[in-house]
Amino acid sequence: MLHLPFPVSFALLLILLVTNLGIDLVFVRETKRVATLRYPPLTQYTFLEGDYPPFLPVENAQRSISLLLEESVRYGLTEPEKNLEWTYMSPGGDGNIRLGPNHRFFNTGFSYQLHCAKVLVSTFQQNEPPTRYREVEHVARCLNVLRQFALCSADTTLEPADSLRKNFTAVRAGGEHRCRDSRALYETMEQNWLDWSEYKQTLAA
Repeated sequence: MLHLPFPVSFALLLILLVTNLGIDLVFVRETKRVATLRYPPLTQYTFLEGDYPPFLPVENAQRSISLLLEESVRYGLTEPEKNLEWTYMSPGGDGNIRLGPNHRFFNTGFSYQLHCAKVLVSTFQQNEPPTRYREVEHVARCLNVLRQFALCSADTTLEPADSLRKNFTAVRAGGEHRCRDSRALYETMEQNWLDWSEYKQTLAA
C-alpha cells in the first residue's frame, strides 16, 4: 500500500476539496439558471389582460423527436376521403385552448397552421379562385401566417436538391428532422377539450 508524505496527502486532499466545491457552485448556479427559465405554474396566473403564460405547458413531452419526411397518398386534394383526413389532423374538439379559472379562450400556433393548411386545401378544390372579400382575406392571412411560421422555425435541415429527378413512387422517404413532440401536444389539447366539455356541462346543469 502506497504511503504518501503528509504534505503531499494534505495537498491532494485540498485539491479535491476545492474541486468538489467548484463543482457544487457550478451545479447550484446552473440549477438557479434553469429555474429562472421555467415559467410559473398556471395557478400563478390570473388570465386577465396580459397575465397569462407565453406558451402552453405540454405534459410528458420529449425534448425533441425524429420525424422522417415521406411521400404519402394521404392528405391530397382530389381523393374522396381528403376532407376527413385533413379534419382529423386537428386536435380533439375545436383545436382551441381554454385556460384559467374563467376558461379564457386561446389558440396555438400549431392548430393555427393546421387550420390554414385546411383553408388552402379547400381553396384549391374550388373551380374558381375565391372572389368574396372575406374568403380572399382569409386565404391571404393564412399564407402570411404560414410564411411567418416558416421564418419562426427556420429549419436548417439539409434536403437533397433532387425533387425534379426523384422517383417518389420508389423513393418515398426524405430528410430526417428534429422536431417538437406533437404527440404530447395533441394529448394536452385533447385533455383540455375534455376539461372544457365537463365545465360546460356544469353550466348547463
